[in-house]
Amino acid sequence: MMLAEDTYTPPVLIAAWLGCAVFVIMGLNALLKLVDRFKGKSPHPPNQSLGQSVEELDRRVTALEDDQETLRREINALPSKIIADLLNAKKLLEALSSHEDETVRELVRLLKPGGGK
Repeated sequence: MMLAEDTYTPPVLIAAWLGCAVFVIMGLNALLKLVDRFKGKSPHPPNQSLGQSVEELDRRVTALEDDQETLRREINALPSKIIADLLNAKKLLEALSSHEDETVRELVRLLKPGGGK
């Protein structure tokens, strides 16, 4: 009595062989990845930004920190600029409230770029 008789149809046998081949290939792939990890080789990054070198990332971080510092200085300077603009507006309103010729000349001087400083 034979234990394994060849009663399977060819499509079933082909599918079985292909399944075994895929299983073996996947096992070899996993084994090779494990060997690479033990050798110290890092896996491929999932996106480009993770694949950058440490020096390049340090350069990018430094550039971003410089930009942040510039923005902080500009934001800190805004209140004094706003106050100066308000003072110029106050001078302009004072000049408009009077109708003298001197006031009109002062108004023209204030309206020129850089004239109110």
